Amino acid sequence: MNYSFGKHTYFDKRESKEKVVPQLYLENAEEYGYYFIDEITNLSKDYLLKILDGLEKVLIGELSQYDFGYEVYTIECLRDISLVKDVTDNWSIVGEIATKDLHHLLKDWTNYISSFD
Repeated sequence: MNYSFGKHTYFDKRESKEKVVPQLYLENAEEYGYYFIDEITNLSKDYLLKILDGLEKVLIGELSQYDFGYEVYTIECLRDISLVKDVTDNWSIVGEIATKDLHHLLKDWTNYISSFD
């Protein structure tokens, strides 16, 4: 899983000021479902920390499974593989990610968005 982070700058007319927001770029993002990036980037920092704790427990065998999601997808994390499921389409599997890769992505993303606090 290859990814990078960036910034998007825009002018907020309601507040009459320029804003900068974090961006996630994911190579072959369509492999993880159309809304995957939106799901990840909309997770709050507090929720991300909770997810990371759950994933770490799955990876060391303390938990057999950990699920999380935001709006359209739920991600069912098992020790080796995490399944991205579309809750609006009968929980169909739209992507698979190695759990350790997902953990790395979420940890790096959490660290990156912390610089925007």
